Formats: sequence, structure tokens, C-alpha cells
Amino acid sequence: MAFKAYQKARFAQYDLIVNGIKDEQDTSNQIKLVKQVIVSEIIGMVIAPADSKALVPLIKKAIDVGIIAVNIDNKLDDAALKERASWCRSSAPITARARINAQQRTLGFQDAMKAAGVNVVSV
Repeated sequence: MAFKAYQKARFAQYDLIVNGIKDEQDTSNQIKLVKQVIVSEIIGMVIAPADSKALVPLIKKAIDVGIIAVNIDNKLDDAALKERASWCRSSAPITARARINAQQRTLGFQDAMKAAGVNVVSV
């Protein structure tokens, strides 16, 4: 992992903490992890939100206490962001909606199964 190599070369400058959730639907544990970030002496976090609406208030709270938050993979919900437009800058080129990701994964899977001659009966 590039982050670990980067931190290893700069071990005296900061600690790298890597946490994650068991799968893309483990919203409750991701919420707990973000709450831990907020009460810790952490200066930044990179997050791929499991729930693009539920995480917005917590990410805002993290930013409000001075934590740098970088949103990757699953873009935070547009409506929820509009409510908090003053604190969020979009990074559309590096983010994508969860539903678009899921659709692309499904289409890729179906294409691969079709090419392999496998009949998919349900998705």
C-alpha cells in the first residue's frame, strides 16, 4: 500500500492508522470509526462512505474540529452536501456515486459471465 510506504519513510512525522469496515454495507461500524476519529488527535482521514447520506453530518463535524476529510470512491449525497455547501468542495473527477459503482460492477460481472458462457439467472 502506497500510504504505508509513504508513512514508513516519514515515521517521525506522523502515525498512519488504517481502519476499515467489513463490507460496503457496514455503515454502523463506519459511523463508529468516524466518531473515534473526531475524539482522537487525528489530523486527517480518507473515507469511502458506506452510506452517502448518513456520513455527511459526521464528516462535517470532523471538518468543524479541524480534521481534513478526503472523500473517495462513493461521492457524498448531493442534497446532503447542498445543506452544508459552505464546507465542502467537490472532487467529481475522483469520486463516483455508489449506485454508479454498483451498476458498473454488475455490468462487468454480466459481461464476463456472458463471455464465459455462463447463464446468470439472478442479480
